[in-house]
Amino acid sequence: MTTEAERLMTEAIEEEKQKITVVVTRHPALIRFLVEQGIVNEKTPVISHATADDIEGKHVIGVLPMHMAALALTITEVPLNIPAELRGKELSLEQVKKFAGEPVTYSVRTAENIRQISFRIGNCVAAGSTNWDGNGTEDDILRFHGLPARCGTRDNLHRLQYSYVDR
Repeated sequence: MTTEAERLMTEAIEEEKQKITVVVTRHPALIRFLVEQGIVNEKTPVISHATADDIEGKHVIGVLPMHMAALALTITEVPLNIPAELRGKELSLEQVKKFAGEPVTYSVRTAENIRQISFRIGNCVAAGSTNWDGNGTEDDILRFHGLPARCGTRDNLHRLQYSYVDR
């Protein structure tokens, strides 16, 4: 049984997620699949052709070119193992269900962006601070990699730098 407070908290979290989540696809069956799987709900914005302003700093569900993915906070792909004869054709919901793999979430950053974030986190750690006045992106990246937010230790910087293959 959920209490009224728990229900209100769940609703507030869902509303907050809606503000920062967007689906980028032009495939109606994929949208229905995402809703059916509980990955998004009917109120989640869906964009067929995204601009930088549409996705910057948001959790994106879909497929984007790398330069656009680097603008998003995270990007979640539902990999579809589609046979060659169906590629380029519109799939039904049943086909999407059949060919869909587990969703995979990525955090894409440019090498310059990683250097800037590492520098800011390194300065914070070197100064012995557990705070910074950044825009929260550093915290989000640390959390995405399973690290405590608000830097605080040299170990966080080391673990963040080595969580990226291309450093």
